[in-house]
Amino acid sequence: MSFSSLGLSEELLQEINNQNYKEPFPIQKEAIPAILKNKDLL
Repeated sequence: MSFSSLGLSEELLQEINNQNYKEPFPIQKEAIPAILKNKDLL
């Protein structure tokens, strides 16, 4: 899974790329989609 498949904005994807991050950590894979859907993470 890549960051681009998580539904992040182009600005965030560009900065992630600038920081040389290639793949989200497992917690990011689960948390980012939930956050974008305004779901509770707890």
